[in-house]
Parts: sequence; structure tokens; C-alpha cells
Amino acid sequence: MKKSLIMSVAPVIAMIVAANGAVIAEFNFQSLGTSGTLATDISGNNHNATFTNAATLVADNPFGQVGGMSLRPNTTDATARMANPGTINADTGWTMEAWVKLGDYVGNQASACGSIVAVQDTTSANQSLILAITAAGVPGISYYQSQVGSEVLTNYGTPIAANTWTHIAAVYNLGGWAMTLYVNGVSTGAVGVHGWNAGPLTAASIGDDGPFAISYGPLTGNILLDDVGLFNNQLAPSELGFSNPFPIPEPASLALLLGVVGLCGVATRQRR
Repeated sequence: MKKSLIMSVAPVIAMIVAANGAVIAEFNFQSLGTSGTLATDISGNNHNATFTNAATLVADNPFGQVGGMSLRPNTTDATARMANPGTINADTGWTMEAWVKLGDYVGNQASACGSIVAVQDTTSANQSLILAITAAGVPGISYYQSQVGSEVLTNYGTPIAANTWTHIAAVYNLGGWAMTLYVNGVSTGAVGVHGWNAGPLTAASIGDDGPFAISYGPLTGNILLDDVGLFNNQLAPSELGFSNPFPIPEPASLALLLGVVGLCGVATRQRR
């Protein structure tokens, strides 16, 4: 009986995943509670991220969800590479987002800095796009394309508050050749960049600066991360995670599975 019920809801679950066509990968890091190094891609696209060093979970999250945890990366090496990057291509652009919570400042230096999310292509073109935090606690974006030959940067201009959850996002418009930085769902301005050459990625990562970053290094220091997302189109401000929390996984029971299916409008963020 249970087997037949599970099989009957499987197509519904597949439709939920298909509705999020722009989603490449989403991470709420709950799986690290058992593995310490493997962050499961909850989008269902199997771009699971493996950390080079064990990370820990902290009972803290941006939306105060019951049971919600956030990631505290290893302070010396927080690099995690996503699986199967060769299957990832840009559609209308890129969107990278994350909730971040910096630790206490020391003097004028934040306790954490470096790349948060990055996409890189060293095959069809030498190009990269990185969402990062600078050493002074300022969110920023790094763009590099070999035809330009130099890094293009834009940043928030002022440090974000320590010990406070802040949502940051980088949105790249493939057709308009522009990238925009969002802080807490509000645009902080756009900067013109060169086009992105179509082709599969060489790497997609969390905490890794890649081969072309000049201003940002790998993620280090005292920082919490949650709801990290990568999308292959440009999301509207209302679609960003500032207003839409990722779902918290429930225990694997049939009753809860059916409940999630029935409440899919609440449990799943719908993307264009």
C-alpha cells in the first residue's frame, strides 16, 4: 500500500522540480549534519557540493525556521566544488545568492572574506563570475572575460553589519551585458560587462575564487552561510531568496511526504 502511494506521488514531485526550470543548485546544508563534507543539492539536479574540509552546522538561520541550521565553514579552507559542472550552461544569464552572517569585526577588518559562489569556464572561454565578501565586510561581484583581459568589479560600498543575517545576490543579464548587486533584495547599482560565451562550465563552487579572481580569494574566517543558490537565468528582485526561504527537510515519512506535496506552493520556491 505504501509503495503504491509513493509511486503515485512521484510524478507530482517531478512536476514540482520541473517548475523550477531555472534552478541549477540550492543548498541549505542540512545534510552536513551527518556527513560533515557533503552538501546535498536540494533542487534535485544532483549538483551536490563536497567540501575539502569538514564543516559544521549551527542552530541559526535567517528566517528563524524551526529546525533550521546554517553552515559554519572550516576557517582555513571552505572550498566546495559542485558535481557535474559540465552540464551547466547559461540561459538568459546567471543569478547567485546567499544569506551571510559575518562574525565580529577586528579593527577595520571583517572576520571573514572571500568568494561565496562562483562559476567558471576555462574551456570555451576564460571567464568567471563571483559573488563575494571583501576583507572590509563589503559584498561585491567579480567578472572576468579573456576578451576583456581584466577584472570588472562592483560592490556595495559600505560594510554589512556584523552578527546580522544579510542577503546578497549577483544577477548577470546575458543579453544586456550588465551585472547587478543586490543587498537585502535592493539593487545597489549595475555595471556594464562583456558578454558571456555560451558553453558548459568547468567549475561551479562555494567558497572557491577560481583561476581568474584578482580581488577575492577563497572564503576564510568566521562566517555563517545559508540558502546558497545558483540559477542559469536572471531572477527578478521578488524571486530572490531575500523574500523566499528554502524549505527545511522533514523526516522521511509518507504522511509528511504527502503533506509537502499538498503544500508545494509553500514548500517550493517557483522560478521562471
